[in-house]
Amino acid sequence: MSRLTRGQGDDSPAGNVSPGRRLGARAAAAYDRSRSGRRLAGRLHRAMIDTTPTRWRLGQVLLALPLAVLTTAEFGTGAGLAVAAGAVRAAGRLALRIRAGRRADALERGAALLARCLGAELAGGACAEDALAAVAVSLPATEQALRDVASAAVVRTTLGEAPGAALAAAGAGRLEGEGLAAVAALLSLHGRAGGNPGSFDRLAAALDAAIATRDDARALTAETRLAAVAVPALAGVLGITLILTEPASAAGMTEPLPAGVLGGCAAVALAGTVMARRLASVG
Repeated sequence: MSRLTRGQGDDSPAGNVSPGRRLGARAAAAYDRSRSGRRLAGRLHRAMIDTTPTRWRLGQVLLALPLAVLTTAEFGTGAGLAVAAGAVRAAGRLALRIRAGRRADALERGAALLARCLGAELAGGACAEDALAAVAVSLPATEQALRDVASAAVVRTTLGEAPGAALAAAGAGRLEGEGLAAVAALLSLHGRAGGNPGSFDRLAAALDAAIATRDDARALTAETRLAAVAVPALAGVLGITLILTEPASAAGMTEPLPAGVLGGCAAVALAGTVMARRLASVG
């Protein structure tokens, strides 16, 4: 029996991987396939962050370690670890939500530009596939989110998918509005039945008007949304300042009754913040 048959002398990359690394890779793959991993993958996709759920969690662990050193020294091991893990997890979710919102807003605002560019290419005699390919390479560098979606749509068209469906699929899960979906629907209709390229300019004008209306509504509700975040944040900052400057006074808050009252106040403040933001939100 040869050495290769007995499992010896295997110089391939797979053969050189240690058992620990193979076990880690299996654990990472299992987490990525889990329900929690799939939910996190969806949030990463909407934020257009090209990484796996496992790597994102590992990054959060690395960020939590130095914070845990500080919190365990102040609150003890159990409470300190819980505070550090909760803070890093909440910060990560907030960062993903903010990035996803900015990307979605950029795509929504860029939908009018995409419609005008497609209309110009179609008016020049290009077919729907060629128009989409030309627009993908001619979009300005400042519209990076839109360029990524258009490039992904072009890749789908090269695999045989219709331009409109490819554009809709490339932007799926990344949008809160309907701008890019409307452009994709119009492109799909034009690709199947033809039509007047000027309809893209009319769609762009309608999208610009909708964005202007939404911006006006956001300006009117900006004060309410700011207060919903600033007031609880100010209370938290004052609490942390009290703990750091007057440890003896803050020590009594660890008793069951004061801690319960403080937790109830925090829950009420959080519920009020969420309610105020929802009432003042503009889609």
